[in-house]
Amino acid sequence: MPEITTFATNTAPSSPTSAAQKKTDDTVLSTGSWTNETSIKLTATVTDSDGSDTIKICAEVDPIATAFSSPAGDGDGCSTTGVATGGTATVTISGLSTDTEYHWQIKAKDAAGAYSSWVTYGGNTENPPTNPAARDFGIDNFNVSGIQKYEYSIGTTAGATDIKNWTNNTTTTTVTATGLTLQTSTIYFINVKAYDNAGNTVTRSSNGQLVAPSLSFSISPTSLSFGNLKASNSYTDTKTTTLTTSTNAYGGYVVRLAATDFLRSAGSVTIPAFTGGSYASPDSWQSGDTGFGYTSDDTTIQGSNKFQSSPNCPGGSALAAPGCYAPYSQTKPGDIVADHTNNVTASPITSEQFTLTHRLTTSALQAAATYSAILLYTVTALY
Repeated sequence: MPEITTFATNTAPSSPTSAAQKKTDDTVLSTGSWTNETSIKLTATVTDSDGSDTIKICAEVDPIATAFSSPAGDGDGCSTTGVATGGTATVTISGLSTDTEYHWQIKAKDAAGAYSSWVTYGGNTENPPTNPAARDFGIDNFNVSGIQKYEYSIGTTAGATDIKNWTNNTTTTTVTATGLTLQTSTIYFINVKAYDNAGNTVTRSSNGQLVAPSLSFSISPTSLSFGNLKASNSYTDTKTTTLTTSTNAYGGYVVRLAATDFLRSAGSVTIPAFTGGSYASPDSWQSGDTGFGYTSDDTTIQGSNKFQSSPNCPGGSALAAPGCYAPYSQTKPGDIVADHTNNVTASPITSEQFTLTHRLTTSALQAAATYSAILLYTVTALY
């Protein structure tokens, strides 16, 4: 009996439509955008009049400066699996180079190996950012994809954020950070993070900076003049001196006081130092005590309350206002009469004041004359 054989004719797929480019995590990349990966996913909708056919897409990806060759066959690669007509086919092209802009085209391929025409798409690029140069006063960065933004932070180690957390500085290349709590003897690092339009980030830190030390000190008044000592005033007079100190020194400061000599007249007659106590053991001024001495209202001298000790002064007598007295040292730089011993970890010390009370009492037999001496104050900041 005669046989009749029927041959099916394969139709090439239609050109792909709705082409798109994506990162490997399927993030869509707009035309002319950037990626920080060396692979690219290309997708498109594919159709074929042969309803039962499966379809792939094939791609040609070239640097923008290279014209398409539109090769026969699979070009730079095709989908690993085909999809039914009307589906979305995907091909991944790897091996892209940094600092390079690309363009691409695709075509559809059916299961029988028939191809559609090439369909072109816009440019695509891939590039990581150039390392930024971080300095204490700003940042420079030049990059192929362009800078999206900068962030900065400040810390006590490179990369740390314990002083100021990461802060968006947009695309501005300088920054002034205010309202910080800084101290001396600590190195601070400025950290800069650059984001490019490809999604890359690069972080760099400065070499570190120390806070510039500051110290100011004043005495008011700068001279003392004691009244005419006589029986009506019990041969006694007192004057006060205010000490004012400001500093950012981490360890605080100390103020020392010394006298260049006893109170001395032009004829070299002297008034002796206070006899009722010593610097090691200041004591209250008692009946019968004479000389030239001082007390301080600072209640902690190197951690010890020697001038305002209650109920008894270190010398043993009961505390009486204005405090426990000591004689002036004549050995420079002198004894500590006021200080700040707590570490400065927050705001700097600003206009901290202590008051010294100076007392002069003589015997009724002290020779009448004008007496003088120079008191030397030395303030030392502990950085």
